[in-house]
Amino acid sequence: MVKKGAIEGFSLIELIVVIIVLAIILVIAIPKYVDLKNEAIDATARRILGGMRGANALLFADRALKGITDTYTILDIYNIAQVSGVETTGTIDSYSMTVKIGGKTFTYGIDTFGQAPTTLPRVREVGHPQW
Repeated sequence: MVKKGAIEGFSLIELIVVIIVLAIILVIAIPKYVDLKNEAIDATARRILGGMRGANALLFADRALKGITDTYTILDIYNIAQVSGVETTGTIDSYSMTVKIGGKTFTYGIDTFGQAPTTLPRVREVGHPQW
């Protein structure tokens, strides 16, 4: 029998159960979110690397067809690749450049200067040689 004017609500046990269920969900979800974020950052870094490799091939072919034999640097490749949406940090020198993506730093470099028509430099990400 319920008294008139009694306030109904959740019991303490029900609230504790809900809090425990939410805690379990958070314990499972947060690591997955962090992994997903890291995978997205790495995917962005790989896309930049792919764009720079494509720009490198275009620059090399263009110079070879035009008979331009002077060397080019990673800055020339970077300008053709039109990389956007990332923060370029530090200096871009002849061989390397550093970008920051989602708080992680990636350094892209070339093995040699490009010199058409003989030497196509390899563009790489320094911290991930397997890419």
